Amino acid sequence: MRVLLVGLVGLVGLVGCRVRACENACDKLYAEAECNIQRPGRTPDELLDTCMMYCQDAWIASCDGEASCGVGDYNPYSNEGSSSSVVLENQAQAELWQECIAEQSCDKIYDGYCAPVW
Repeated sequence: MRVLLVGLVGLVGLVGCRVRACENACDKLYAEAECNIQRPGRTPDELLDTCMMYCQDAWIASCDGEASCGVGDYNPYSNEGSSSSVVLENQAQAELWQECIAEQSCDKIYDGYCAPVW
């Protein structure tokens, strides 16, 4: 019983960390006091919700093997511009994306770094 309880507490803690990490990155992108990225026809709440959905989906994506669990060719530190479609596929990519968002200035993010930005 004690092992089950410890495992459950650990799982809740992991989910909480994942959500906080996604919130931090998404808030930096879309909060008015931060980068305040805007998209025509979309409210800040819609952008934030989309960001949270894609970020959390990447965190919980299952891997089909070791190769699909890594970052692969994904590099948020390269300038992708706005014409590229980048998808976060797994936890490793989501973590790297979150680090990039935290480290880069809003100007760099506006210029196409730290993709994807929805």
